[in-house]
Amino acid sequence: MSLLTDQRHRVHKEGGTHRHEYSRDGRRIGFTYDDFIQQHIQRTIGNMEVSDKAPDGYTHYFAILLKPAEMEKSNPGEIVKATGDSWVDSKGKMRAFIGDVRAENTVDYKLIYLLQISLMMWI
Repeated sequence: MSLLTDQRHRVHKEGGTHRHEYSRDGRRIGFTYDDFIQQHIQRTIGNMEVSDKAPDGYTHYFAILLKPAEMEKSNPGEIVKATGDSWVDSKGKMRAFIGDVRAENTVDYKLIYLLQISLMMWI
């Protein structure tokens, strides 16, 4: 994540996708994502897929695979950040990631999650 500092030394994160990884069959790209507009939401993970139905000038559609809970409003057991994602199969249907989970005592802990991605059908 890159950071910008304004004149009052406040730190702002830039949005966008990071850490792109192709599935072994080359049809999907997994990535981490930071939202510039909704900065109260921590890093998450997403997926891009080749589609003949993509708008003119584009080759892929994308989906955010997990919407983390807002850190200040999260409840115990909710995922507040997703990182360390990677494909765990050859066809781009299974993705593992590390989730930062909110605990009751506000000391977050990390769990490994396995996410099954169904075929994206674009209208």
